[in-house]
Amino acid sequence: EHEVSFQVHSEVFAKVIVNVVAE
Repeated sequence: EHEVSFQVHSEVFAKVIVNVVAE
């Protein structure tokens, strides 16, 4: 479960970074 949680957070974090860079 922890691995899945970590992966999900990584994807969300990546999306946030992309959004910040896009702006």
